[in-house]
Amino acid sequence: MRFEKRKLALWGGGIALGVGCVCVAQSNLLNILSGSTVNGFYVAGSILVIYSWGLHVACWIQRQNGK
Repeated sequence: MRFEKRKLALWGGGIALGVGCVCVAQSNLLNILSGSTVNGFYVAGSILVIYSWGLHVACWIQRQNGK
């Protein structure tokens, strides 16, 4: 099965957004943080929200270019 780059970016962005949102919710980044309440894996996973935005923009650009 062969995926188009646009569909792959769309699926990858959706998965990255989902995992990133779970990490943000679990890491409790919206409240006051202390050294004992921070989990490094959740904080690192929250970066996937930004990564998903980049994939979304790449998918949009490819769509505008007709690819």
